[in-house]
Amino acid sequence: AFLKKRGDKGLTPCSYCGVLRRKALNILARDTGVDKLVTAHSLDDETQTMLLNLLHGDPLRIARSKPVLDIIHPKFVQRVKPLCMVPEKEVIFYAYLKGIEFQCINCPYAQTALRNDIRDMLNRMEHKHAGTLFTVFSSIEKLTSRVELIWSKFPGVRPQIFGQIGAAIKLLPAQAGSSLILKIKTTISAGEIHSSKL
Repeated sequence: AFLKKRGDKGLTPCSYCGVLRRKALNILARDTGVDKLVTAHSLDDETQTMLLNLLHGDPLRIARSKPVLDIIHPKFVQRVKPLCMVPEKEVIFYAYLKGIEFQCINCPYAQTALRNDIRDMLNRMEHKHAGTLFTVFSSIEKLTSRVELIWSKFPGVRPQIFGQIGAAIKLLPAQAGSSLILKIKTTISAGEIHSSKL
């Protein structure tokens, strides 16, 4: 029942589902003993995720949107997305021709997620301007190397930490001037990161 609306922290059902689904897949992959987890993320999925990261104020996470994800922890099975440049319609068409079963019923909670709005917007753009999805994917892909360069300056720090710092900065009062020094100290198991003068 609590999934029917946003919670106190503004989380949608997708927030819970995404975490639980990824955990379930990782557990199954580990129990099976495989060293790679192949998913069927399509071009549509990837472009939606890239724009979601930007709209959520976490652009540094775009470096995670690539065909072969980095191994970030020994308990996380490496993920591979071989269909990340194949449009969703083509994936569905191929599955239909080959008789491969797939989920064709929309999630009843999809309308509560920002991803749904981004999907509709991208579909309209793709219909009106063919090639939009490939252009977005290619543009973000070019930025990935720059983002990874930023990550390299903070060895051992998880990428999520940058998003947390960005969220903290947003909470500053509007009248905060340039002389204000923000001291964010976030300690994680692998290391520390300190913000500089704003």
